[in-house]
Amino acid sequence: MSGLFVIIFFVLLFGVFKPFKGVKRWQFGLGAFVAFILVGVFAPDTHQGGKQASTDTGGSGVGSGLSVEKMAAVEKKNEPEISKLRRAARTLPATDVEGNLRLYKQLSALAPGNESYVSKVRVYEGKLAARARYPDHPEEALSIADWNWQAAGFGSVMEITKLTVRNDAPFAIKDFKLHCVHSGNSGTEIDENTRVQFEIVPANSQRTFRNINMGFISSQAASSRCEITDAVRA
Repeated sequence: MSGLFVIIFFVLLFGVFKPFKGVKRWQFGLGAFVAFILVGVFAPDTHQGGKQASTDTGGSGVGSGLSVEKMAAVEKKNEPEISKLRRAARTLPATDVEGNLRLYKQLSALAPGNESYVSKVRVYEGKLAARARYPDHPEEALSIADWNWQAAGFGSVMEITKLTVRNDAPFAIKDFKLHCVHSGNSGTEIDENTRVQFEIVPANSQRTFRNINMGFISSQAASSRCEITDAVRA
């Protein structure tokens, strides 16, 4: 409809400059003005249409393109299968990275609005990517789960009274290097110790070691942090 009024507008505008016989210029001008208003009135609301399209396609789901209501309906419909998979996930050990990733991907598909399932997928995808590096970098599979230390030998020797090391690799790891850095009360790093622990940590497991002598330490050491910097595949 607006296209027709555009044509009329230009015809009347032409008449303003070259009026037809029997018609005054002001009459053409008035007609052109009215046609111009009608063009605006009947023009399609492209802004509103674009906004609606953006709302419909954007959605509020986690990469699903579905509205909150639709995602809730999908999750409710799939509740029996979701409950079955959740029971399976509870019995699956965290060390089974591939199994957990497969389960949580299925749960995410059945409940696209559930952020916890999406978060689990990201966690296990990260673990799977990390595991690809373990054969060439076995030390990256080891982490210190718990540890305590004390200054023995009249305060001149660092003794780790308890060290629990976790191995997330699907193979055993041995001969890991423990590196400890010590700081004074001011927070300044003042000393460090390194020791290789010639022991084996089984695959997908953890092991606790006790009374590890790390050697002499500064008498001003008030705090320490330790990390595993090297290891060998068993």
